[in-house]
Amino acid sequence: MKDETHQLEGLLTKKAVAEKLQVTPRTIDNWMALGLIPYIKAGRMVRFRWQNVVESLERKYGRNR
Repeated sequence: MKDETHQLEGLLTKKAVAEKLQVTPRTIDNWMALGLIPYIKAGRMVRFRWQNVVESLERKYGRNR
C-alpha cells in the first residue's frame, strides 16, 4: 500500500493540469483523446505527471522562449 501511495505522489488531477495550462478540463479531455498528453488511468481515476505533459506539448508545439 505504501508503494502505491508513493507512486501517486506528485501526480496531478485533470482539473489541476487544466488550471496550470489555463485551459478547460474539456480541452484536457480532447488532448487526451488525441494522444497529445500522456496520462495514467486506474479505473475512473486519471492523473498526470506534470513534466511528461510539458515535454509532450513541447514536442508537438515547440518550446516558447
